[in-house]
Amino acid sequence: MASNWKKYKTLAPDERRLFREALWKIYYCKLLLIFLSFKKLSHRFKYDGDESAEVDHILVKKIQEAILRSNKLHNWKNVCLVNTLTARWMMNIRSNPSVAYLGVRKNEKGSIEAHAWITSGGIEIVARGTDYTELHRF
Repeated sequence: MASNWKKYKTLAPDERRLFREALWKIYYCKLLLIFLSFKKLSHRFKYDGDESAEVDHILVKKIQEAILRSNKLHNWKNVCLVNTLTARWMMNIRSNPSVAYLGVRKNEKGSIEAHAWITSGGIEIVARGTDYTELHRF
């Protein structure tokens, strides 16, 4: 616990702020996924801005890092969807364009796996992984 506190203290003030924001938004998004249908959520997290707007690549990387840091403080299964919704929320607040995706693939056992990812300006905030077929974009 003390080492986590030391790591937190070494972050720049803007990175600390983004980390705290990502942390509480991850937990809030998880609660939304538990209590609301995805149909309602996808409308809530829709990007209404200009898709061709200029992307702040430095901010995108900082949001990506804040979400990765926050992931170390929970242990549930559908991390990719929660992270994608969190990233979309953080990007929307800053009017930074992004595209979120839902996809599936067959694993080695032949069963279907679902995955969510989000990109902005060519940067994968939540990584796509390999061999996923895109089903939905929002």
